[in-house]
Amino acid sequence: MPTEIKRHANGGQIMSVQILEGERNACLYCNTTDWAFGPLFEDADQAERFLEWLPDDARTYSDKRLEQLFYDFRQEEASH
Repeated sequence: MPTEIKRHANGGQIMSVQILEGERNACLYCNTTDWAFGPLFEDADQAERFLEWLPDDARTYSDKRLEQLFYDFRQEEASH
C-alpha cells in the first residue's frame, strides 16, 4: 500500500514530490502529474534522505542526471 510522506499541517497534500512505499521498496512520484520517476529505493527512509541530499527539486533533473546523482548519493552513504 502506498504511503504519502509529505503533508500540510492541516492534513492536505503539498504539491510536490511524494514517496510511495511498498512492502520491499519505494519510489518517487509527482503528485501534480501523477507520474512516478527516478530510482527504486530500498525504503521510504532512503528516498527521503535522497530528496534531502539533492540541491534542487528532483523533478527538475533529466533521467540520466538523476541516475548519476543517485549513484553519487549511494557512494556517499556507503562511505559513512
